[in-house]
Amino acid sequence: MRWLRHALLWSVIASLTMGLASAADAHYRSHADPRDTPDGIDIERTRMRRDRGDIVVKVATYDALPGWGWVFVDFDSRGGPRRDRVAVLQWDAASGGWVKHALYRRGHRFVGSVTARMGEDVLRLRFPKAWLKATRHVRWRVRTAFGYGGTIVDRAPDGGWFAH
Repeated sequence: MRWLRHALLWSVIASLTMGLASAADAHYRSHADPRDTPDGIDIERTRMRRDRGDIVVKVATYDALPGWGWVFVDFDSRGGPRRDRVAVLQWDAASGGWVKHALYRRGHRFVGSVTARMGEDVLRLRFPKAWLKATRHVRWRVRTAFGYGGTIVDRAPDGGWFAH
């Protein structure tokens, strides 16, 4: 009988642990995007997480990033229909790297410079969570632009928002 109590206790502990792990996993899960952009910057997956008071966003692409382009990360932190903030990452290898890496609020008002890193097929950005002025859970979406007109070529998700 004693072994039955121990088995029951361990199964309850395991169930609670698995439940907490899956709830936390939902908060930091990567979101995939289909390969749907033959020309330009095609988003493969994106992930947003909190790290010591900062927001960190990672954007991976199917192919190597071109020598120049734009990535926009829209944030909705107040539950409205529109974005509250947008991170703009613009690079040009011919002119030495980053052209712009900043966070703006509505009306194109500058909030601050984000820390940005670029690999062969991945971009990462980081900024203080306080810059979002979040009153609700943060939703986000990613857009890429390529070409002289800065035409949007891919969105992740293709419609709507990712929930954090």
